[in-house]
Amino acid sequence: MNFYNKACIISPGSIFVRERRAGIFLKKGDVRSSLVQLTILRDLAPSRADIHIMLGRSYAANGEKNLALQSFTVALALDPAVSRPILYFLHLDHFPKSLIVLTLFYRLVL
Repeated sequence: MNFYNKACIISPGSIFVRERRAGIFLKKGDVRSSLVQLTILRDLAPSRADIHIMLGRSYAANGEKNLALQSFTVALALDPAVSRPILYFLHLDHFPKSLIVLTLFYRLVL
């Protein structure tokens, strides 16, 4: 982790470093720090679906399911191929079935 902290100081605009750092925070259970990194990443690379998926996972871990669904919806709009990981996560995190149906609907429309 110290490596990633130093790398963020040296190159604050590095998408790779911030993405790895956010993933480590999320695995450790430090959701707030993960959200900070992912919010910065979303602004640096708004067209990357994987960042929106990680952001949705962080929101869900923080109990903000509406924001999680918004992030997953953006990820689906950017890349319809990411629907399987999103649906898998929605089932794991016990989202209401209506949200899962809505996600499936977006998958069919796109």
